Amino acid sequence: LAELTRAMPDDTWLYRMRLLDQELQTFGYSPNASALIGIIENSPLFSNAQFRAPLTRDQRVEAEQFHIAFRVQRENQP
Repeated sequence: LAELTRAMPDDTWLYRMRLLDQELQTFGYSPNASALIGIIENSPLFSNAQFRAPLTRDQRVEAEQFHIAFRVQRENQP
């Protein structure tokens, strides 16, 4: 959670997360959600980031809604 908080831009927020084995699924809003894949991939603890649904623009919050899943490297694993 600390690494995800550090990696995400300040103007991005999550409303749901789901951890299944080593896959973390995130649901949220960001003004530039398409840039999040690269941001997540730059973290040493995350890999294989991909959108699980098309981006949609929410005019109420002036941001893109996203569903991104990625693999989480546990700190005690090589």
